[in-house]
Amino acid sequence: MLPNAAILRPAPAIAREGNEPGRASTRKIRMDERKLALLEKSWELVEPRGPEIARRFYDRLFHLDPKIEDLFVLAEMDFQGSKFMAMLGEILRLVRDPERFEATLRQSGRRHEGYGVVGRHYRTVGEALLWAMEAVLPDGFDTDTRRAWAEAYTRMAFLMQKGVGSDTARPEEVR
Repeated sequence: MLPNAAILRPAPAIAREGNEPGRASTRKIRMDERKLALLEKSWELVEPRGPEIARRFYDRLFHLDPKIEDLFVLAEMDFQGSKFMAMLGEILRLVRDPERFEATLRQSGRRHEGYGVVGRHYRTVGEALLWAMEAVLPDGFDTDTRRAWAEAYTRMAFLMQKGVGSDTARPEEVR
C-alpha cells in the first residue's frame, strides 16, 4: 500500500561525534553496513527503472506542492528526470566516502539554492522520492529498504541545506 503522506521526524540515528551538545555536525554522518548494502542492492532494481521512477517522482512532487513546478518551467522533463536519476546514482556511489559525499551534497545544495529551492522543499522531495520508488518497486522496496533510503535521503537533504549555510537545517528522516 502506498502512503498518502510520509511522516518526517528527527533522525536520532545520525551520529553527532565531536560537536557541542545539541548541535548537529555534518562530520561522521554515516550509515551502518546493513543499510548501505540495502541501498546498493535496491539500486540494482532502481537504476533500470529510472525513467519510470523519475516520471512518478516529478508527478508526485508537483501533486504535493504545485508551486514547485514553477522551478521547472524551462526544463525538458525527460532530460530532467535522467539528470535526477544520474545524480542520485552518483550520490549513492559516494555514500561510503563521507568526505566526498558531504562535499558533493553541499555543492549540490548551493546549486539548488540558485534554482530557487528552499528548506521546505526538501521534505516534499523526500516524500515524493520514497513514494515513487515504492510505487514502481513494490516487491523490491520492503520496510527495511524504505528505511535505508529514508535515512540516506535524510543525510542528503541535511547536507544540501548545510551547503547553503542554513542555520535551521536539522536532520529529519522520512519514514
